[in-house]
Amino acid sequence: MGDAILAIDLGTSALKAAVIGAADGRPRARFARALATRRGPGGLAEQDPADWLAAIDAALAAFAAQGLLPAVAAVGVTGQVNTHLFCDAAGRALAPAILWQDLRCAADAAALDARIAPENRLAWWGAPIAIDASHVLARMAFLARTRPELWAATAAVLLPRDFVLRRLTGAAVTDALSHVGLVGPDLAPPPGLLALLPGAAERLPPFRPMTAVAGGWRLAPGLPEVPVAVGTMDAWAGFLGAGMGAEGDAVWLSGTSEVLAMASAAGPGAPGILIFPPALGLRVHAGPTQAGGAAAEWFAAVLGLQPAALAELAATAPAAAGPMFLPHLSGERAPLWDPAARGAFL
Repeated sequence: MGDAILAIDLGTSALKAAVIGAADGRPRARFARALATRRGPGGLAEQDPADWLAAIDAALAAFAAQGLLPAVAAVGVTGQVNTHLFCDAAGRALAPAILWQDLRCAADAAALDARIAPENRLAWWGAPIAIDASHVLARMAFLARTRPELWAATAAVLLPRDFVLRRLTGAAVTDALSHVGLVGPDLAPPPGLLALLPGAAERLPPFRPMTAVAGGWRLAPGLPEVPVAVGTMDAWAGFLGAGMGAEGDAVWLSGTSEVLAMASAAGPGAPGILIFPPALGLRVHAGPTQAGGAAAEWFAAVLGLQPAALAELAATAPAAAGPMFLPHLSGERAPLWDPAARGAFL
């Protein structure tokens, strides 16, 4: 039996992987590969799932070259959420992945949200949550309206992590926490919510606990299969990784999106803030923004610099007051949830 864990994080801007000692939690090797996002009119933001699989293959090859694969006893996968893939019965993607940053579904989201009574929001979610352009029902409604032939061929709507699990283990499964805004406090979708869109319920993969085993994966010929955990979304995994473990703990995750979060059992929450269903003894309130590192990457590109060089400039710049940048490059999520918000230098 090996003594290490292979961790894979399918993020928005890059796929990261590491071989980590199971006993001491120390990385033995790391891997990262940038992922391309295609952008276009109307707020289009898409990724090619073949790029995700190629990056995983490259990570395995790198770790195999270091002789680390025989030590792997289990695999954990996490990834970006509110990015959706419409797949056929064999798990093949019918179209590029619609990224969480994509705004094309805003009108469909508004139409669905307008049909939800205020009292139903608290009954369904325990918080005043709204359907936005990244909600899975908005994505389904958008595809059904614009590409009815693809919607008819869709057997499952998968998150990126779900898609990877399907390829690695053959199992089409997901976890409830990765579907904030779809599931209620009982970790199940409210029937009244799914009834807003005919055909939605049967296209969702079955839910499994994040700690359950999705299936087995043979990392290389000659090696035994190792268990692959169902896992959960990148942000929630990040909360745990940053040390959130008790009531009152707060975390700031900085990545493509900035996420402020706090564990609290109190109240229905503030407007514009997401509340995750209770899990592992934590009830997390979180505010994910639309752009964080993504804004820094954009500005670096405008200046013809690498992000690291931009960071060096920022570190050496004088502290005098300068222009304020509103980073609404493609709308804003928490706390505004306004797809029409736009950036400005003030």
